[in-house]
Amino acid sequence: MHKPTRRGPPRFGDDVASVPDLGPSKIPAEIYTSPERYELERTRVLRDCWFIAERSERIPAPGDFLVWEQFGETVVIARQEDGSAAAFHNVCQHRGARIAPASGHCDDTFVCPWHGWKHDLTGKVVAIPDWHDFERAEVTDVRSPRVAVEEWAGWIWIHLGGPEVAPPLADYLGEVVAELAPYEMENMVLHATASWEMPANWKAVTDAFLEVYHVAQTHRVTIGEALSVRDTAITLFDRHSMYVVPFTGHVERLRAEQEHQRDAISHYLVYPFSIFNCERYHIQAFTPVPTGPHSTRFLCWHLIQPGGDERFLTEMDRSWDLFTRVAGEDLYVAEQSGATRQSMGYTRNLNNERECRITHLLNVMQEHIAKNEGTR
Repeated sequence: MHKPTRRGPPRFGDDVASVPDLGPSKIPAEIYTSPERYELERTRVLRDCWFIAERSERIPAPGDFLVWEQFGETVVIARQEDGSAAAFHNVCQHRGARIAPASGHCDDTFVCPWHGWKHDLTGKVVAIPDWHDFERAEVTDVRSPRVAVEEWAGWIWIHLGGPEVAPPLADYLGEVVAELAPYEMENMVLHATASWEMPANWKAVTDAFLEVYHVAQTHRVTIGEALSVRDTAITLFDRHSMYVVPFTGHVERLRAEQEHQRDAISHYLVYPFSIFNCERYHIQAFTPVPTGPHSTRFLCWHLIQPGGDERFLTEMDRSWDLFTRVAGEDLYVAEQSGATRQSMGYTRNLNNERECRITHLLNVMQEHIAKNEGTR
């Protein structure tokens, strides 16, 4: 069985700062409650980032396609004859109808159900009924706008801005490439999936995974003392972040040998909401995707290393069962958080210095919003 080992710099040890020098912060409640703020994030941030859409294995053969729909966007991701993937906005350029209503297989062309415009697997319009009735310049080389798509580590990644504006995925991921590469996710097996609807702002749901301060209270039964939470080491990258949470009893070995993939949970946020919760033999990947200012669809994939025996698979089943119970505890807290969003008693969040990944995410997002001023 594959055993991931560190390839990048150490993230835990006497010579590694455990808490970045960002300090505590005070965040106005409006960042989480304002519909206007949500719309700024939707149009200036979420449309301008790379994030995971699905596992590559979901579209194994040419003609297989996915319909990805989140935060008001709808996208077709289709496997091409040469094995590559193409993606385009699922919007007919005639009158704005959705071209494909659901994931499936397309042998030839996608046909708009309203007036029969035909699109190939890249979104290009290849046939228009009564085309001569249109202004010729408007229907020449027309296509649904392209969405940038790349595949890495067994995932389909998309950027809604399109290939003309999207940076190369490897450049966007930066230091996270070396951190996640040892797990060889492209060879891992999809063990289980789940989704939850949470009545809270997407950042509030994401925040729950960016700090371990809540573990002692929220997960006192499910996690208990299995993790040495106070020994957590946090690293902030340019836009992404991570922390290393040692398993109880492994702190000294981790400090000496600095193998965080072996002796800890290594947890990564790929800005803005692709999350990887990594243990040596299995990974939970999450996307807390916004469905509105006050609602989130929380998607999860559980990946396991291949080649395990029956005992290993039983352990992975047990691990998944534990995770779903932990997620249920987080869902309960999300409900309590969402219930206060209109209260005059909720005016700000106070983050301590160990909740700095939250502060970092919000700082990066604020810069992103300012950079894209004028975008709608």
